[in-house]
Amino acid sequence: MRPPPRAPLALTLALTLALTLALTLALTLLWAPLEAPPPSPPAPPEGRGAGAQAPRILLDELPLSDPKGAGARLMARVEGLYWVTAAGEVAGGAGAAGAVALMAHGYESEGYEWVYPLHEGVARWGGVWFARWDWRRCPREAGEALRAHLEALARAAPGRPLVALGHSYGGVALALAARDYEGAAPLTAHVIAAPLAGHAALEARCPPPSLDAQLRAPLSPRAALARGAARLVQWRTQRDLDGAFAAFARDPQPTDALPIEAHDLGREYRGRRLGHNWSISAVVDALSAPEASAAP
Repeated sequence: MRPPPRAPLALTLALTLALTLALTLALTLLWAPLEAPPPSPPAPPEGRGAGAQAPRILLDELPLSDPKGAGARLMARVEGLYWVTAAGEVAGGAGAAGAVALMAHGYESEGYEWVYPLHEGVARWGGVWFARWDWRRCPREAGEALRAHLEALARAAPGRPLVALGHSYGGVALALAARDYEGAAPLTAHVIAAPLAGHAALEARCPPPSLDAQLRAPLSPRAALARGAARLVQWRTQRDLDGAFAAFARDPQPTDALPIEAHDLGREYRGRRLGHNWSISAVVDALSAPEASAAP
């Protein structure tokens, strides 16, 4: 009996190649969704009330008993605004003061310094917007991004005042944002342990103009009209106790470049040295004191 004829070699190779390509395509389609980068958090919705459909962080994810772990989880999130609240709270709901609150971290933050302030902020304001931002940005770009967040929140919650806390480099960004703020809602910006007089590292890697020149630059017409809506409050640490500034020849915090209400923090906070990172908790406690109850 004669064996069946074999397929020509060229046909065999063609079939093998076609099967290989089909298998490769199938595997690519299968794995592509798993490897796609996560989408960026949505911006605060316009006209629907702050907090609607926004990425949320529950306080249960930020236990006070584990500030280092909570801080790491906080800073692991991608850039954007996050609504931090307690379980069961209505997104964007007002606290007793009725204000919309935002907090902005500093350069290379590890997040742990924000765990207690976020808990206190939620207790005071019913919830807090946490701005997770890219600290590699230069001051002008960082300030413009933060100002856009503040103005979006003002549009989303008309009639409610804004209160913002910015620490260290986040305070620099907040000062620039408050300076150029064009929103209709009143804004109180608390700038904490921030080098408003300039920082050599920033000046070296960012193009001119200098930070001082940016703070002194002419305002846009709309920002000039809204100037009365923004109140800028600076909280300054003691330079010799602040690990970020102790080696400086002069204190980089004081500035006369813009109207500012300055407060000097003490040397201790709850029995600890009141340094760079503890300054946020000290300010939050000061804002929660009975004599400050009328403030936003």
